[in-house]
Amino acid sequence: MKILVVIILAALSVGCDSMSRQVDTLRLKALHADESNSAQRQHAIEQVQEVNPETGEVSFSGETIYVIMSDFQFTPDLIRLKSGAVTRIRLSNTAWVTHYFGAAEFFQRGAEIVNILESTVPAGQHHIPVAPFSERDVYVLVKAPGEYPLSCHVPNHLKAGMQGMLVVEPAPL
Repeated sequence: MKILVVIILAALSVGCDSMSRQVDTLRLKALHADESNSAQRQHAIEQVQEVNPETGEVSFSGETIYVIMSDFQFTPDLIRLKSGAVTRIRLSNTAWVTHYFGAAEFFQRGAEIVNILESTVPAGQHHIPVAPFSERDVYVLVKAPGEYPLSCHVPNHLKAGMQGMLVVEPAPL
């Protein structure tokens, strides 16, 4: 019986060492992926910021998509984006109530919010509020191609038709 216990413990010990090495390998791969993603992210941001050599003022030179948020609708309700690029989405609320640019799946998988040029959208926010009769710029690093639902988070606005679709197209080769 003691021999059987020793054999089992020895097998478990070898298995643990093997598992530990696998975990270490996965951690190392994740670290390299994070470093690579960080470099790609920084490069994409640098591509859309221009600095005026005389004043030092930084401006946005990438694509801007204009979205009007009115009573129970987004215009346009179909928004096309290209993966791999930083895009500015300018949200204009023309209504008397706050509306939300709500796209949880898009912000979880399809894009990453980047706060540049005085943009202040908290990381992890999936429903971006826009006050009545105001504008808000949201800068996103578009990532994963796919179709992502868009809706307003205000009660009953989705039922009333305030919805749309964000379509992320693959980056050109």
